[in-house]
Amino acid sequence: MARIVVFSLCLLLTVRSIACIECYSCISTENPDCIHPEQHMERQKCNTDGLRQTSQYASKLSTEFKEIFDFPTIGGPIPLNCLKQVVKVEGTEVVFRGCQLPKDPHNQLDVCNKVLSSKNKNNVHVMFCALCDTDGCNGAPHTRPSLLAAVGALLLGALMVAF
Repeated sequence: MARIVVFSLCLLLTVRSIACIECYSCISTENPDCIHPEQHMERQKCNTDGLRQTSQYASKLSTEFKEIFDFPTIGGPIPLNCLKQVVKVEGTEVVFRGCQLPKDPHNQLDVCNKVLSSKNKNNVHVMFCALCDTDGCNGAPHTRPSLLAAVGALLLGALMVAF
């Protein structure tokens, strides 16, 4: 019985480790919904096709910039992350989202490290770059009031009532 439980746990861990995460994949120059994708876009499976799509988005910014996104030939399933980048191209802000290789211990595959450490490539200035590893994590940030602001508002309201 214990062997069956251990085998089942190992099987579940194996399946989870090769399961694809889902990411938003878009570029704001082609799709304005890319600014806030949660409202109107479906997430895509993050796999090698998604990785190629992200590279194609980068090529639309500049050929040299795309070279940063070229990835080695990959055999078999690999873990991938979601990517969100905000760049300025000749003064115009562009958002693109997609799939990318995860950070590695030596930062040789980390695309954010590469783009942030590179100088402007053909008038492409990177303003923001982040990798994440959960479904839909490369969406737009949600604005939420902070706990401090809520407590402050309650205290201010209590003071107003008291005086």
